Amino acid sequence: SLKVVHSPRLYVCAADVDITKTRLQLQIEGYTFNDADPLLVHTGALGQPELQTDDFEDGVISPSAYTIPLKWSAVENADFYEIEHLGQVYSTIRGTAFTLEDLQPETNYEVRVRAVNKDGKGEWMREKFRTSPDPLRFAIDECHKRGMELHAWIVTLPAGKWNGPGCQNLRKKHPSLLRKIGADGFLNPEHPQTADVVASVCQEVVQNYDVDGIHLDYIRYPDGWKIKVPRATGRENITYIVRKINRAVKNINPKVKLSCSPVGKYDDLPRYRSNGWNAYTAVCQDAQGWLRTGLMDQLYPMMYFKGNQFYPFAINWAENSYHREVSAGLGIYFLDPHEGNWRIDEVKRQLAICRQYGLGQCFFRAKFLLDNVQGLYDYLRIWNNQDLLPTTLGGLPPLPSNAGSGNKSRAQIKVTPRADLPFLENNGRYLTLPPKGKTLDADILIVKSLTGVAVATLPYRGTHASIEKIPAGIYQVCSLNRKGITHRLGYLEVKRR
Repeated sequence: SLKVVHSPRLYVCAADVDITKTRLQLQIEGYTFNDADPLLVHTGALGQPELQTDDFEDGVISPSAYTIPLKWSAVENADFYEIEHLGQVYSTIRGTAFTLEDLQPETNYEVRVRAVNKDGKGEWMREKFRTSPDPLRFAIDECHKRGMELHAWIVTLPAGKWNGPGCQNLRKKHPSLLRKIGADGFLNPEHPQTADVVASVCQEVVQNYDVDGIHLDYIRYPDGWKIKVPRATGRENITYIVRKINRAVKNINPKVKLSCSPVGKYDDLPRYRSNGWNAYTAVCQDAQGWLRTGLMDQLYPMMYFKGNQFYPFAINWAENSYHREVSAGLGIYFLDPHEGNWRIDEVKRQLAICRQYGLGQCFFRAKFLLDNVQGLYDYLRIWNNQDLLPTTLGGLPPLPSNAGSGNKSRAQIKVTPRADLPFLENNGRYLTLPPKGKTLDADILIVKSLTGVAVATLPYRGTHASIEKIPAGIYQVCSLNRKGITHRLGYLEVKRR
């Protein structure tokens, strides 16, 4: 006799024959198929598993809206376990944990678990569970009740720790897309499929939720990534992802706003260096280009700097907003002594400059605002509701409190030039710079409309500055020093023949 212990096969040689016309019959006698399960080893009585529900509210409410993470005690003599759910049996589960996925929020489910060994199957353990409410849908409803918008925050390229569950799941689905940097995993911005993966996530959110916007965080080359392609190619790689997301979102709902939080300094400026950390060159993030082409509706640059690393770059964002909303992200966490050594006056000056140049403001992070660190929350409650800026902020010219980014009421403001300020001399091509004197330490001039919108910046050195690119009209001219303090020097009337 012949005993086949693994993968039995039988080969039969027959003469050449047309099997469509001739019927062949093969009979094998004395063969027995012994379907022994190698997983079944133990024998003996089996008890019922006991579910562990420490993570469940009231013992039955799952901590998740879409999954039920089951855990149970090990049963003596068990080789594996079976779970019955919605008429389907999941078998050969060797461990004592299993997660049911793709469930619906706030829905009741019954689950059964039993142990199995060579002698048979134990009694079913029955338990009823209920999934939690959908946290995103709850947040949307609560925001809309209060007249607030909710923008879904999408972490674009980071995938978490390389051996974490999220990154492992992505590695299984898209093994060619993930790159490891240190202990973390990142989607490859140079792989064309990355755009499809991220766009599909954003598309799913817009399809299933009444969100007002999609906000992309970390839409750039990762820290530590050695960019070997030309920078122009790198920028196109990132822009390709943005373009795919824009199309996926706008095709479903054109009213959904697309935004991102770029690096706080767009690029090196003619007179101010970004110290090697900027959006455009360092991480290939052409955020201003995305505003210009309509790929982005809003920007929230992360401007966690002060002095000359803040004010000139904030003005640059304002001058290149292309009539779209830009809100400066202020690093208020530096007000906490464990994080930095900022004083609240620094944030006050930044707030005033943002308002002066039509930039909105946002705060990183909310904890330090709600904790009222250095009285910031109290200050903002007054500042956001006053008609005029306080005169203690460096003599800044007053603007209405509603003169924020994109506010149309700005065009309705009636402005009368002050009689005590001169009209500065110019010939239509060059402005004669007013003398600085002994007290004025400014090195930038800001040309603004009479309603306070920045039109241009000029170097405040020498005796003349070119104004050839400034359209005909009447403007204010202000100085700006390194501390962000401005002084109105006079008015500029540009005439063109």
